[in-house]
Amino acid sequence: MSTSEVASNGGGVEANTYNKAMEAMVREETRRQRNREHARVSRERKREHLEALQKENEELRTYLGHIESHNEQLKSSLEGAQRQIFVGMSEITRLRELLAREQHENRRLAATKWPNQPPTAPESQQQKP
Repeated sequence: MSTSEVASNGGGVEANTYNKAMEAMVREETRRQRNREHARVSRERKREHLEALQKENEELRTYLGHIESHNEQLKSSLEGAQRQIFVGMSEITRLRELLAREQHENRRLAATKWPNQPPTAPESQQQKP
């Protein structure tokens, strides 16, 4: 039956079926359009999210580079301080040894000049009145 027959028929069963089929096709096309739009929006959000993550990644890598550089500077400073401490400790040891030799020599000389006197304690061990 043609559309002219359906129209002359007064919108009988065939027209009702035709209208339902057309409505179903329109609904299906509308649904497809909505799905396409949702997919497009979803892809756009995903792209924006990916760009934001890439930007954050680059910023974090730059920050990491600064932190690593600063860490190397701190290590270098620490090594310098450790060398200074080692030199200082070596100097303290050398001076203590020199002091001990000098004190020993002073006691030896004092014993040869005044053999009858008891040896005196080092100044750090003498009691103050």
